[in-house]
Amino acid sequence: MICSNCGAQFDGTNCPVCGAPAGAAPTAAPAAAPIQQRSIPLCIVLSIVTFGIYMLYWVYKVNEDTKIVANDPNATSGGMVILLTIITFGIYGIYWGYKQGERIDRVKQQRGQIPGNLAVLYLILMLILSVAAIALMQNELNQMAA
Repeated sequence: MICSNCGAQFDGTNCPVCGAPAGAAPTAAPAAAPIQQRSIPLCIVLSIVTFGIYMLYWVYKVNEDTKIVANDPNATSGGMVILLTIITFGIYGIYWGYKQGERIDRVKQQRGQIPGNLAVLYLILMLILSVAAIALMQNELNQMAA
């Protein structure tokens, strides 16, 4: 018999690989909510024009969109990221960039794409020019939304 859930061949009443009963319907992963593509140049211009206020909103949206595509509801909320970044004078933002890279790499690997070492790239860019790191995160999210 072939398991309808994982595709393994087995004899008996339950699949030895995933434990699904024989003849059970396959379990599908819950569909992730769609995320919105954003224009990176527009976000950069709005961040400059508003003296960085829009960038805080952009960080919030990038964080929330990454939580959606990573299917990680327990990740730090966007509001908490902004609050901790302000309280720590930007230090938490550097750590957040690193964790975002790890999360995006994990999503790329789950989707069968070759993950890069985005965590280190985002860490370095957050130290030098944070808007570039956020723009690259948004680019990855835009590609996932397409």
